[in-house]
Formats: sequence, structure tokens, C-alpha cells
Amino acid sequence: MRDGLTDYRENRLMTYGDILIEAMAEATGESKEELTFLLGIFRKQFPKANLDEELSEEEAAALLEKLRKDKDGIRELFTSGELPHGDCKSGDCKG
Repeated sequence: MRDGLTDYRENRLMTYGDILIEAMAEATGESKEELTFLLGIFRKQFPKANLDEELSEEEAAALLEKLRKDKDGIRELFTSGELPHGDCKSGDCKG
């Protein structure tokens, strides 16, 4: 495992879903286990998003670092209960 970017459960690379949960956990202080229900909600809201796609360690590190810089925005999303609208395919979700 390098830099925590390999999933310990299956010794596999992180997926977009793993990164989403990691960023939410860091921003809110909630446990990853408690946040896993969000993947189901995101899958329904954004059916075109491939949350199970694995990223290279470098891609995962870059995305996680980007999300860490927006902890306030993530915390606001989590506490408002409102999901962004759109398919987020471009990465530019609109709230």
C-alpha cells in the first residue's frame, strides 16, 4: 500500500467511489462505513458516473488532493442534503 491509495480490503487501486467516501470522511469527520450509503444515492442521481472505475495511484492522489482543498464545499454539500444536478461527466456539477 502506497500513500493509502490502495484499498486494503482487496489490495486494489482506489475507485472514484472510494475517493468520494474518503473525501467526505475527511471533510465531515464521519466514518467511511457510515458514509458508504451515499454511493447508492450518487449512483441513482448520476447513473452515467462510473464510481467503480479504478484510478492509477497518481490519478487517485491528484483527485484526492483536489477534493481535500475543497473541504468546506464538501462539508456544505453534506450538511445541506442537496446533491448537485447534472450528470457530472465533465466534473463540473451544478448545485
